[in-house]
Amino acid sequence: MIENNTIEALFEKLNGALSENTLRAYRSDYAHFESWCQQRDINPLAHKAYKMLEYLQSMATQHAVATIVRRLASLSSIFKYLCLTDTTRDIDVCLALKKIKRVRPVNTIK
Repeated sequence: MIENNTIEALFEKLNGALSENTLRAYRSDYAHFESWCQQRDINPLAHKAYKMLEYLQSMATQHAVATIVRRLASLSSIFKYLCLTDTTRDIDVCLALKKIKRVRPVNTIK
């Protein structure tokens, strides 16, 4: 199992290579996903794609489309940097995001 210090080591490694704003977004977005996973007893760095789909669906009515897109992009980058399976790129996740965008255009905020 991948431990929490792995994510901290990654953020340390990325320090200086990415802007402070990008790192802040990565940390915030990962923390949001990690919290969601902890509430469901899911390992955020070793989960199945259907769990990412559930995460996306849980955000669909609570967050702006731009926030959802940014969070998925942050998680995608984190998974890539850690050489993990990128569940944000799963076909069901991608199609669900397209549906959310069609129902709630990017420029609309609750």
